[in-house]
Amino acid sequence: MDVEIIERKALTMLDLQGRIKNLQREGEDLNFRAKKVDEYIHDFLSNSKKKDLSKVREQLEHCGVDLLKERHIVKLLDMIPETSDDIKSVLSGEQLPLKTEDVKKIEDALNA
Repeated sequence: MDVEIIERKALTMLDLQGRIKNLQREGEDLNFRAKKVDEYIHDFLSNSKKKDLSKVREQLEHCGVDLLKERHIVKLLDMIPETSDDIKSVLSGEQLPLKTEDVKKIEDALNA
């Protein structure tokens, strides 16, 4: 089976969970990997993280930190770090030179 990649886009776990649910509603049988992903997402996402992330995403996009790319925003939305140290930990593997002011702006956007 040939698969054509139309677009590469980072998805939050909540978005991915919604897409898997849509497939199940349409009567699609999930393969082994899709079932495992669905189980992981269900276990990982707590009810507190299932809040409306679109507002938080918008605030992160407009927080004034130009270095934040879509993949960084998705990581932050998946983890919802609460402190500056948590934000630094989530973004530590990204070689993202954030100043203390930038981390504070991200923290304010996440906690707004």
